Amino acid sequence: MNDKDRRRRSWPRLLAKGLLVGIWVPPQEVRELRALVAQRSKMTRLATQAKNRLQAILQQRHLAGPDGNPFGEEQNQWWEELPFE
Repeated sequence: MNDKDRRRRSWPRLLAKGLLVGIWVPPQEVRELRALVAQRSKMTRLATQAKNRLQAILQQRHLAGPDGNPFGEEQNQWWEELPFE
């Protein structure tokens, strides 16, 4: 048995004697909120990437975007009327 195995086997005994401090695990509610924040961050990043790709396509094809916010709801029809090649 090597030294690593000896240390691994002694941990439960040390913890039971109160010589080791256990780790803090956040409550389920906190873990769920963290996951929600991470998911929102990921979705925001993906939306930004998609908008950047669309802007790049418009520039490559020398197309002028619509006035105002090109990704606003009022511009959906403009996007839908663009010809596909």
